[in-house]
Amino acid sequence: MANPKNIIIVVVDTLRASNLGCYGYPVNTSPNIDKLAKESVVFEDAYACSVKTDPAFTSIASGLYPTTHGILNHANRIKPQEMKKIGDIVFLAQTLKDKGYKCFGLDFLSRWHKRGFDYYLGIEGSPRSKRGKIIDWLREKFNIKPGTGIQRFFEKTFLYNLLLRIVFANKSTPYLPADKLVDRALDILKKDKSEKKFMFLHFWDPHKPYWPPQRYIDQLKDVDYLNIYPQANKSLSEIRNTICSPLSRFFFDQMAHDKDKTEELIRAYDAEIKFLDDNLGRLLKQVSKDDLLIFTADHGESLVEHNNYFCHEGLYQLTLRIPFILRFSGLAPKKVSGLVQSVDIMPTVLDFLGDKFDKEFDGKSLRLLMQGEPLREVGFAIDSSGLRRQAAVFTKEYKYIAPILGDKNICEYCRCQHGFKEALFDLTNDPGEVKNIIKEFPDIAQKYKKMLNSFFDKTADAKGLDESFSQDSDDENDKIKKRLQDLGYF
Repeated sequence: MANPKNIIIVVVDTLRASNLGCYGYPVNTSPNIDKLAKESVVFEDAYACSVKTDPAFTSIASGLYPTTHGILNHANRIKPQEMKKIGDIVFLAQTLKDKGYKCFGLDFLSRWHKRGFDYYLGIEGSPRSKRGKIIDWLREKFNIKPGTGIQRFFEKTFLYNLLLRIVFANKSTPYLPADKLVDRALDILKKDKSEKKFMFLHFWDPHKPYWPPQRYIDQLKDVDYLNIYPQANKSLSEIRNTICSPLSRFFFDQMAHDKDKTEELIRAYDAEIKFLDDNLGRLLKQVSKDDLLIFTADHGESLVEHNNYFCHEGLYQLTLRIPFILRFSGLAPKKVSGLVQSVDIMPTVLDFLGDKFDKEFDGKSLRLLMQGEPLREVGFAIDSSGLRRQAAVFTKEYKYIAPILGDKNICEYCRCQHGFKEALFDLTNDPGEVKNIIKEFPDIAQKYKKMLNSFFDKTADAKGLDESFSQDSDDENDKIKKRLQDLGYF
C-alpha cells in the first residue's frame, strides 16, 4: 500500500457520535458524513480520553493519555506545573514535517497546539483577534493568571460577564464557522499540488453557544425531539437553576433568551451539525481517496441526559463516545467493533507511512484492529473542571468512575459534590448508565478500581496529579475574594 500523498485530519469539537446517521441517529443531520462512512472504515466503539478540549487535543496530537502528557485541565484551569512535560513531547505535525509534509493547522487553540505547523490559523486569524487583545490587556492589568484562585473568583464578577459579552457579541464566536474554515482549507488544497500536505482542521460549530444559520434550524422544524429525548420536558428556567458554572450559565442564557422550550436547544445543536455537514461536503469533494482522511471529534456533549444540560461534563458514554471514520485507498469499507481511543490517531498515521515507532505511545495503530487483532480491552478517560475531578476505566461490560484524589472532588462554585462519589455501571444491560450498581457488586467495583489505580501508577506522577488537581484553601480564597472586592469587581 503506497504512502498517502496528503494527510487530512478533521476534528469536530463537541460532536457526539450518537447524533450522526452513520451511528444510528434517526434525524437527518449528516448526509455527507454518512456518505463518507459508506466509503470508509467506521470504528463503532471510539471514545475520547478527556471531555475537555485542551487535554483531548493534546492526546490526539501526541498519542499519549492526559496523565502521560500532563495536560489534565482546560483553558484557564491549566496550572503552570501541567506544562512541565509538554516541551519534551514530539507532536504529530513535527513528525510529519520531518517526513517532508508541509503542515497546515486550521485551528484556534494556539499555545503548544500550534507546534510543528508551517501555517497555523490561530486566534489572530479569527473574528476575535481585536477583542482578544482587550481581554489580554485586562488579564495583565489585574494579574489574572490561569490556574489560580484569582482566575476562579474573577469568573464570578460582572467584569467577566462583560468580557464574555464582548467576545460573543451579536452571535459572533472566537472561531471561524464551518463555511469560512472550509474556504480556507480549499484555498490551501488548490495551491502547489505537487507538495505533500498535512492539514489539521478543527471545527467548533457544535460547541455551545449553538448559533447555526436559521435555515438549518428550519430544516429540522418538524422533528419531534420530545419523542427522541423524553428528558427535554423540563422548562428552560428549571435547567438554568441547575447550572452553577458562570461560563456555562452565560452560554445557556445566550442560547435560551429567544427560546421557549428545551427541545429548541437540541434542535439548534443538530442544526449546527447539519451546517457543518453541508460545508464538509464541499471539502470532501476535493479530497482524493489517495489521501489519508480521518474524521473524528475531541469529545461528545450531554444535551439533557443525567441532568447535565448542554455541556460536556461527566464521564458518561454520550459525552465520551465519538465518531471515528478512516478513509484511504486500498481499504475496503466496513464497520469495525473494538475499543478505540483518541490516542490511537498518531500511531495509526505513522503506521500508514511505514514508521517503525521509535518512541512509545499510549495509543496503538488501528491497522491492528482492522486486521482482526485485539487493540485493547480497557479504556481510560478523565474529566477535570471546576465542577468535578473524576477518572474512569471501562470495558465492553462495565464502567467504573471515581474521584481523583479522594475528597477533593468538590465543585469550586457551589462547594458540593455533583452526583455520585463512585459509580459502577453495567454497560451491557444499562447502556444509558441510569443505575449505579456499585453497592450490589462490590467485587466487580474493586476489580475495576484496581485497573484504574494501575493505570495511574503506569502513566501519572502522583505529585504532579496532586498539584494539578489541588484547590486553594479557604483562607487563600478569602484573601483573593477580598482583593477583588477592594478592586470593586466582586
